[in-house]
Amino acid sequence: MSVRGSLAITWVLVTIPSAPRVSGQTPVSPTNTGAAVGMAVQRLQDDFGVSGFFTSPAFFDGSARLTVAGGAAWYPYGRTSAGDQDWIPYGYTRIVVESGHRLGQAPLRLYGFGGVIITFLPKRLSDDLVSVGGVGGFGFEFFGPTSSGSAPVSYFIELGGAGSSARATNQPGRPALLNGFLIQSGVRFYP
Repeated sequence: MSVRGSLAITWVLVTIPSAPRVSGQTPVSPTNTGAAVGMAVQRLQDDFGVSGFFTSPAFFDGSARLTVAGGAAWYPYGRTSAGDQDWIPYGYTRIVVESGHRLGQAPLRLYGFGGVIITFLPKRLSDDLVSVGGVGGFGFEFFGPTSSGSAPVSYFIELGGAGSSARATNQPGRPALLNGFLIQSGVRFYP
């Protein structure tokens, strides 16, 4: 899939959850709209990864946020000079916009996200040390029950896809990296 196609899909996924609410739905006072920090584990195509992130306070009437994340992932099909399989670590950063809202009084927020993912590849993996691509999908954020409606911790799961021009040019078969399914699960802390 081309980067242009990835961006088009990302735009659709981001705009659907931010569509106007159905009339008759009870408006909810915004909760958990402040800044957040967190950590996550993910699978990027076939690569396992861990990350930390910062999420901005909500804007546009509580329906949008900006998240900046950075982490490490491991390419599991690397080969050593002796021909043995080895995990090769690499770094990445992603900057995404989330758009969505809480569902009525439920402790659940649905959102779409889309943005840019930048990978930092080691020489052992590729001659191209930096690669830029797109990432997008949708997420579910679950809040614990509280009397105030504003939980200090939430758990989330995100499903989506990533598209990138990254290739493991220094590995047998020159396989593509970061092209395919993305699943991420983690925790957010609202200080």
